[in-house]
Amino acid sequence: MRRTALLVVVMVVLAVAVVVALGPVGRHGPAQHGPPVDPVQAARRAHELALVTPLLVTLVTSEGSEIARARVDGDRTEVAAAGLRGVQEGDRLHALGTTVDVPAAEPAWLLAPLVERPARWEGRHLRLDGSPPAQAWLDVRGGLARLEIDLGAASLLVVTPAR
Repeated sequence: MRRTALLVVVMVVLAVAVVVALGPVGRHGPAQHGPPVDPVQAARRAHELALVTPLLVTLVTSEGSEIARARVDGDRTEVAAAGLRGVQEGDRLHALGTTVDVPAAEPAWLLAPLVERPARWEGRHLRLDGSPPAQAWLDVRGGLARLEIDLGAASLLVVTPAR
């Protein structure tokens, strides 16, 4: 009798554990892809949060090899490409002992696909329709985790928060 009672208790605990583990998938069909928020609102929120944080901008090949990298923090940008490094402050780029005038990096321009294009959920990321093709992944707070802009010629411009 005790074995039967113990077996019933174990079965009930296992059944409850399975229901809890499956969550909405087991009770209501397949889980939704992407957060249940409007994609346009999600893209705008990610844009607003990304504007107030330093950004890491990387140019990579389609195979993932890094070509160039820049860390944009306010009016200061640290640039690295082909083993060369430079620092841009405002419109002045200092590299190799030389200073040249170069337009400053604009975070709003880098993040423009988030607010200037129609957005839709595609799986767990946002597809930003338009040219060039772009997509964005958001973190659990709704901030930008990664923005990829396909530049063609087998290269991507990747924008992420600098950590």
